[in-house]
This record gives sequence, C-alpha cells and structure tokens, in this order.
Amino acid sequence: PISEVINKSRFITLFAMGLNGAVVATLDPTLEYRLDGEPFNYNSSLVGLVFMASSLSYTLTSIPTGYILDIYKGNSGVFKTVQGLGFVTLMLCFALLGPVEIKGLSQGFNNVPSGWIAMILKGVGSTGNNACYPDLVIGVADKDERMHATISGLWNAVYAVGWAIGPLIGGAMYQNLGFSGYATACAAISGATAIVLFVASVPSISGYLNNKVQPRVGFQIVGDDEEAPYSDAGNVLEVEEEKDLDL
Repeated sequence: PISEVINKSRFITLFAMGLNGAVVATLDPTLEYRLDGEPFNYNSSLVGLVFMASSLSYTLTSIPTGYILDIYKGNSGVFKTVQGLGFVTLMLCFALLGPVEIKGLSQGFNNVPSGWIAMILKGVGSTGNNACYPDLVIGVADKDERMHATISGLWNAVYAVGWAIGPLIGGAMYQNLGFSGYATACAAISGATAIVLFVASVPSISGYLNNKVQPRVGFQIVGDDEEAPYSDAGNVLEVEEEKDLDL
C-alpha cells in the first residue's frame, strides 16, 4: 500500500522532484518565443544549441553531484540540501532569463550573455534531482525488493507527471503573463521550494554535526512506528531485516 511507502520525508522529496520537472518543462513551449525576439533574434538552430548547452551542463555537474551524494550516503538532510540548491539555481535561471520583473534588474539582465548563463544554470538546477532516489530509499533493506520497486515506480511516475504538465502550465502562464511575468513566477516558486527543503534538512544536518539525530524531528521516519537506526556520524544505517520478506 502507498500508505506504507509515503512518510513526511518521502512526500517532500517526491513533491519537490515533480515540481522540478514541471518548472523545467515549462520552457519547452516558451523559450523559443524569448529567444526569437530582442536581444537574441535566434533562429531554430540556435535555439536548439541553447537547449544543448543546458543538457551539457547537466551532464557535467551530475558527476561531482553523485560523488558528493555517495560520501554522505544515508543522510536525508544532505540530500534535501542538494535538492534545495538545485531550486536556488533554477530561481537564478528564471531571474536571468525572464528577466525578472524587478526594477533595475530587468534592464540589466536583458542581454545575450545572461540568457546563456541562465540556460547553463537550468542544467545545474536539474542536477538537484539526482539526490531524490537515494533519499527515498533511506531505511529500506536491500532485500526488500518490493519496496524498492514501489519507490522506483513512484519516483518515475511523479517526475513524468511533472514533465507532462509543465509545458501546459508554461504555455498558459506565458499567454497570460508574458515571458517576463511567467519567468518571475517560476523564480518565486523555485525560491519558495528551496526554503521548504532547507527547513526540512536542518534537523538532520544538525544531528550529523552534533553526532546526534532525532529521526522524527528531521523527518527521518521509516514507518509509522519504526525509526531508522543511526551511526555515530549521524547517517542512517542500513536496516537489515531478519525475517523473510513476503514477496
């Protein structure tokens, strides 16, 4: 049952992951309109090149991000912090790309270099989603294949839903707000989500630094009545179940 899978920690992670996919996907139907006008005046080939730059930045930053996640394996606070930093980067992306409707900034950012920097930041911001799956499987025994399969299915489904509704939302926002207004709204949503993730990560990070962790405060809940055991360093230890799993 889904009720056995979803807890506070996983809900926050899944929600943020779906929102990340949706926010990024809003650019699919809208970015060409921005790059077609001043100061870019790009044709379709150059628009494709801009998207490629974003994908390359995602590829290059995924490697060091994965390395960092492996170092802090099992620490939900670190994973949520990485997700939060991804949303901060997306906030900067949309602020530059819009440019954001703030007096003084809208004129200063309305140039070609800002647009390219924004799309590179888009790729970096998407890297934050790499922290989602390891966060979702904290406290799940390696032998529990059914739980891993369920979480994997949810992970893919949530991101797919976000990616599917993103273009629809982006098109509607562009039609009603214009590109600058739409980008400002996306920047605000990204910033607000980053704050939520940072707040959710604080108890776990504090516990890691103090070598004490209180799972329920830090959303480190394995089940309704079971808390994940922690090592002296504050990381979640692997839960080894002695009983046979009902697969």
